[in-house]
Amino acid sequence: MLKISRPRLLRKTEKYEPEP
Repeated sequence: MLKISRPRLLRKTEKYEPEP
């Protein structure tokens, strides 16, 4: 699992929710 904290990559990984 990749740790993504960018809204751009969030689109590819719907598993992660965007943090404001």
